Amino acid sequence: MNEYRRIPLSFNALDKKGTKRHLLAAILRTVKSGMYLNGPQGTRLVQQVQRYFGEKNVVLTGSGHDALFIAVKSFSLAPDDEVIVPANAYPTVFPLVMAGVGVRLVDVDENGQIDISALRKAISSKTKGVVVVHMYGLMADMTALMHIAHKKHLFVIEDCAQAFGSLQGGKKSGTFGDIACFSFYPTKNLATFGDGGALMTKRKKVFEYARMAVSYGEQRRYKSQFISGHSRIPEIQAAILNIAIRDISRNARKRKEVFRWYREALKETNLGKHVRLFLPTPETDPMMHLLVAEVDDRDGLRVFLAKKNIPTQVHYPYPVHSVSAFMHLGYRKGSFPMAERLARRIVSLPYHEYLTKKDVQYIIDTMKFFYAS
Repeated sequence: MNEYRRIPLSFNALDKKGTKRHLLAAILRTVKSGMYLNGPQGTRLVQQVQRYFGEKNVVLTGSGHDALFIAVKSFSLAPDDEVIVPANAYPTVFPLVMAGVGVRLVDVDENGQIDISALRKAISSKTKGVVVVHMYGLMADMTALMHIAHKKHLFVIEDCAQAFGSLQGGKKSGTFGDIACFSFYPTKNLATFGDGGALMTKRKKVFEYARMAVSYGEQRRYKSQFISGHSRIPEIQAAILNIAIRDISRNARKRKEVFRWYREALKETNLGKHVRLFLPTPETDPMMHLLVAEVDDRDGLRVFLAKKNIPTQVHYPYPVHSVSAFMHLGYRKGSFPMAERLARRIVSLPYHEYLTKKDVQYIIDTMKFFYAS
């Protein structure tokens, strides 16, 4: 095959066309203001997130990890209380365990979302809540999940780190459950130059707890109501997000177009027996963070694509129960067959709003060449 330019796997905020000048100007203004934490940029970002989701209780955090930690802590769970979480949600489990709650893993479906039947079977007298992870920007079946949660009196936390802007049944991710947690990590749909996150909730008590938990448990300055650390998003990062959120709808349209190009290009090949794209359910309109496929000979394909200037990644190569840090959960190989199968076979392909149709066709043609050889 002919040499082709290197295709970026993703774009960080500063690389995005048409925004660099505005971003640098916003950073300079913030630096000159002398206000680096808890200032007007953070206040404005809260207002923009409130407006976007139509929800009023929003608290900014230093990261998506912190948002999840605070969300779980807000329920004052006992050490033998449990929350259910999908077995492929590697980053999500860390703050849950750190919050001192029991974690019960369940398997996922073929598109990496929590398996509803497995969830139903996993509920016990210890179960207090479900942390649903909208992996890759696709979404779990929230109608079925919320029905189970209401029937069993469970709280629901939505991990929307990879799904800012996704919809199901016309309703935005993060607006189904009791709490939504977001990450603004540099590669996310809404991204900054470092870390940042947010917590959004329908529960007033959770909101009041979160407002204090992000700053030493303070009800007001120096009046701490409980022991807490601090979790703050810097003003510079908030300023960047205030610009980036303007483009979120436009970027969503472009990403959907890129996804359509991938699907159309694949249909025109015989790659179906080797490559399966992860797809949304019919009622879901995703703002996908990653484009993930289940493939034959994953490692061989990745090496071949890299030689052809096509970078790839794996999100994630190990299910939670196979990671040394979580061996104490007591699960064994074979406990979650689908999560284990996907971990061996999935690959994340280049996916962002700056891909061209020619880029996508080159990626598919290169994959076709690999499987034909």
